[in-house]
Amino acid sequence: PCRRGYPNLCEKLAYYGLIGDGGHAEYAVVKAANCVPVPGNVPPEYVAFGEPAGVAYHAVKKAGFDEGATVAVLGGGPIGQLVAQYAKQLGAGRVFMTEIAPLRIELAKSIGAVDEVLNPVDVDVADEILARTDGQGVDCAIECCGGNKTGMLEDTAAQAVEITRANGTTVVVGTFSQPTEFHFNNIVLMERNVTGSWTWQTQEEYSEAMRMIVDGRIKVLPLISRKVRLEDAVVDGIQALRFNKDKHMKILIDLTQP
Repeated sequence: PCRRGYPNLCEKLAYYGLIGDGGHAEYAVVKAANCVPVPGNVPPEYVAFGEPAGVAYHAVKKAGFDEGATVAVLGGGPIGQLVAQYAKQLGAGRVFMTEIAPLRIELAKSIGAVDEVLNPVDVDVADEILARTDGQGVDCAIECCGGNKTGMLEDTAAQAVEITRANGTTVVVGTFSQPTEFHFNNIVLMERNVTGSWTWQTQEEYSEAMRMIVDGRIKVLPLISRKVRLEDAVVDGIQALRFNKDKHMKILIDLTQP
């Protein structure tokens, strides 16, 4: 795939931190081809969001919606919050978000890119979306949380397809821990377009995502829950996110802290 212009789908794709030592250190050695230069006056907090920003920007570009389109973002984690912002900046009209965690709901409202947040614990998301789109569904739904069906909550990938209008587009960004059941007639009979989105495709996409952060069009500072020292990163960073993910967004390791 990489020889056809899709380096993010390379059969030998590898990431620092997964196949070797990563960036949780004072210094790291990486290949020059994997580096993106940024101006010296850019705050390091902005640079730290390069990876999730690239993921979100690529997903929105894959959606390919028209100016003024209605967009639904399923999941209000860091990727979902960024997707909503990039969607708005790239021309979306109304942007809906589904989310159950109070922290993330309030964050989406305060950032301002989302027009309305729907809590699937309180409402039937499909019914509410259809009611707000004259029974048609959204032009584009972007699934950002990889939510399998649990209790009262629907499988988010299937739900994303369900709320997409006929001949609309569903983009699946989230990864799923379990297989999901899905009736393909929901795609075929409505000619819906369903695609996956994985990381970002080119350095140009990554650079443009970063430029929009640097020039203030994308707000990332509100997504920082806390900063921790390198020596505290495991307990106060990684484990805090693992065991209390609904109470945090992004936890940054600040190498300048004593």
